[in-house]
Amino acid sequence: MSKKTGKVATQRVKIESLKPVDAPSTKTTKPATVATEPAKETTVPKKRSALAAAVKVLAEAGQPLNAKEIVERMAKAGLWKSPSGKTPWATLSAALQRSLAKQGHASPFRKAGRGKFTVAQ
Repeated sequence: MSKKTGKVATQRVKIESLKPVDAPSTKTTKPATVATEPAKETTVPKKRSALAAAVKVLAEAGQPLNAKEIVERMAKAGLWKSPSGKTPWATLSAALQRSLAKQGHASPFRKAGRGKFTVAQ
């Protein structure tokens, strides 16, 4: 070894000197466990998404609504509430527009004027 690797070789000797090669492994393996009872499934009601709640609100409204009106009606009906956002109507409006852009005619929403949305028939 060269002088540059001499330091590495010293470290290797120190590490190897801590555990001889012939020493048995100190790791123990745990025995396999068998479940005696199936895991209990807790039925937690799934949160309704803002878009799913918007579909319901727009269907019940029967007329085009803007995002702010949709959010107010969703909150009043207890269908959805904002997770502490400052502008939930802007978030909903963006989600509605994204749904229209990605899904096109398959989207459950239709644009009914500037900032107004309705449910697809």
